[in-house]
Amino acid sequence: MRNKSFIAVHSIGAIENEIFCAEGLLEEVGTAYPDDSFEDGYAAALRWMMGKEPSSVEEEYRSILDGKLLAVINEGE
Repeated sequence: MRNKSFIAVHSIGAIENEIFCAEGLLEEVGTAYPDDSFEDGYAAALRWMMGKEPSSVEEEYRSILDGKLLAVINEGE
């Protein structure tokens, strides 16, 4: 395989957001993917970096935050 130059398809801000969401998942639930290995996550992150698949952690993290917000709203009613 030849080494080719790589131009990131994501901005620094998007990459930082991905890290933020991944760390947020760890804080909130430990892991959102208990059946996946470290290597599965590593490969998924690299595919995301290359623009070959969408973010999985951002959607999962936002879902958890939405659920917590809904719980707080329901408590106030």
